[in-house]
Amino acid sequence: MARLPRGSTALDNQVGGAPAFLMTLGETTLVALPGVPPELFWIWEHPLVPYLDDLLGPGGFAETTFQIEHRDESSIAAMLQEIQKRHAGVYIKSRAHGFGEEDLLRITVHATGESDTSARALANAALADLRERFGALQIPVTESDGRS
Repeated sequence: MARLPRGSTALDNQVGGAPAFLMTLGETTLVALPGVPPELFWIWEHPLVPYLDDLLGPGGFAETTFQIEHRDESSIAAMLQEIQKRHAGVYIKSRAHGFGEEDLLRITVHATGESDTSARALANAALADLRERFGALQIPVTESDGRS
């Protein structure tokens, strides 16, 4: 049996014995979860998601990642910012992935919306815009994770 902070609420854990709790301090809600993945995932999906839905309201998320054959991340930074500004609810980031003869940049598109479906539509619109711009610059898109 674990001791929890005074004023906290224990979160149900039907997978193991690790404690989890949430605690509201003023306008801040603190959530403490166990580090054991199966327990963390179960708690997240069962008692925590409904609580967060009530607290934050409905919302959705989508993400897709692809790679481009390009060496210079700085040469596309302004374009990525421009596309991100055109697509509300979308965040675009790039990072180097691999060095040598075949330098690659990994581009990730994150989108939030009123639902997973609307977030997916936002991500897909930004992705189409990115593909069009990379095509115009003759920068090959080499891989996509298929998530969006």
